[in-house]
Amino acid sequence: MQSIKKRLVWQTLLIIILIVTLLEGFFILAVRQYYYGSTEQMLLNRAGVAVSFYNRYLPDDSSGLLIKDKARYVLENIPRDETARVEIMDWKGNLIAVHNGLVTRQKVSTPDFQQAVKGSTGIWRGREEGSDERILAVSTPLQNWQNDVVGVLRYVASLEDTDKTVIKITSAALTLGLLVILLSMFLSLWLARGIIHPIQDITAVAGRMAGGNFDVKAVKQRDDEIGQLADTLNYMSEEIVKSDRVKNEFISSISHELRTPLTSIKGWAETVLEGSLEDKQETREGLTIISRETDRMIDLVEELLDFSGLHTGRIQLHQGKVPLDRLLQEVVRQFTIQAGEKNIQLDLQTAPMEITGDYNRLKQVFINLVHNGIKFTPAGGRVAVYSLQTGEAVRITVEDNGEGMEEEDLPRVTEKFYKARMNRPGSGLGLAIVEEIIKLHRGELEIQSKPGWGTRVTITLNQHLPENKISPKE
Repeated sequence: MQSIKKRLVWQTLLIIILIVTLLEGFFILAVRQYYYGSTEQMLLNRAGVAVSFYNRYLPDDSSGLLIKDKARYVLENIPRDETARVEIMDWKGNLIAVHNGLVTRQKVSTPDFQQAVKGSTGIWRGREEGSDERILAVSTPLQNWQNDVVGVLRYVASLEDTDKTVIKITSAALTLGLLVILLSMFLSLWLARGIIHPIQDITAVAGRMAGGNFDVKAVKQRDDEIGQLADTLNYMSEEIVKSDRVKNEFISSISHELRTPLTSIKGWAETVLEGSLEDKQETREGLTIISRETDRMIDLVEELLDFSGLHTGRIQLHQGKVPLDRLLQEVVRQFTIQAGEKNIQLDLQTAPMEITGDYNRLKQVFINLVHNGIKFTPAGGRVAVYSLQTGEAVRITVEDNGEGMEEEDLPRVTEKFYKARMNRPGSGLGLAIVEEIIKLHRGELEIQSKPGWGTRVTITLNQHLPENKISPKE
């Protein structure tokens, strides 16, 4: 497996090499064009001036003899500071005269001369025959008044010094490019180290977490993507610990909730079996308790199934028109006897109003809230249910003056399996189910509570209600 560090270094280095190569190539081409092009342009200009001068004074005769006669005169008028060698040849390539140089041959047949004989200026770079020196030659045709080529004017410049200068600059550029590549390689290694080491540290921490050690934390070295990864890993670790704690609490809570009814069922079953079946009163009492405890277990299982279905989205709402006042009246009537047994005042304040929602699920919400209010309110207390419509918003409130909850428990009371005190009855799923149902109705759930003051639960549902519905007074 190729490491990220190697890939990062090689990819960065490849990009830098490509960029340096392109820049070096353009630079070297520009240098060659500058030096060789300047020399070439210089010879072209001088050859053009000389040819213009020659053609101006050339007689109207195309004999080779006249070219020989005038060659000396043309060469005498060339500036003394001319550094290039100037040659004059007839149209056959025979060398007639030379300025500023030695004659090493008697005849010229290079490509520049061949081009000039055809009537156009010729340029050639190569090694001169005899001296083996690299030269640049520019040949221009000499024409008579009938535009016939009668000779060739040739400028020759040595490229030895130019070659040395170009090679020197090219070598310096290549050396600089190599140094840039080497420096880039070391910088890439350093940068990759700065990126890879934090990742390696986080990987090591993740491995220890995978082994079950959630006490270890990833160190956030910088506020960047890797730092965010460290934060995410730490958050995930905290959530796993939290989830594990909730799971243990759930197991403990469910074990407690199941143990109580099972103990009662087993105890009364044994009592019925060991006792006389002729004692109908005792048998009826035992079977009644067994039935009630069985119902408790069924309710617990149904809560678990409801929460699982709501949380995973498997349960869909059956939307329709819901007469809210009638729904609340049914819920209050359902708990009237239970409230009377505990000497708790159960009040309802509502008015005819209709909302859109799932009748059964909303009823489940209010049953849970009223049941909690009665369960946690001592004898002589009060549980009140009232609804209020404001514009298109409907607020339903269930409040009691019971024992209340601590402030630190409020943010967590809707978490699954959470109970403020483990000795409280219930599975810790009731408010979690309520919150899920309200979310499906796109509503809001607000809980206010203080120890000794009681608890107020407010549900807000946004509805499009008929204008003729009357809002109840608070």
